[in-house]
Amino acid sequence: MAKDRPRRFKLSTLEPMLEDLHNRMAGVIIECLDFAEFIRRYDGLGTLFYLDPPYWDCENDYGKATFERAGFERLADQLTGLKGRFLMSINDEHNADQTSK
Repeated sequence: MAKDRPRRFKLSTLEPMLEDLHNRMAGVIIECLDFAEFIRRYDGLGTLFYLDPPYWDCENDYGKATFERAGFERLADQLTGLKGRFLMSINDEHNADQTSK
């Protein structure tokens, strides 16, 4: 932070900020589960999943055995029978490799 800029933290605004945060997060569920268990537990007609698996060929970026290549196939199989909907961020490296050969 620059010395010539005023500080952004003000104790007088902390309570309303925390109350706003509490209201925004009231319906949010945070879990630490394997994706397969998470999807089974929460899948339903009104469910929207945001999925962010490691990118293809980057499976070990988050630690060894955190997400293995076979996880992509497991995830694809499970999404085939999904009742809800999903949005997934993933690279297109695998498809690019296949089309260039």
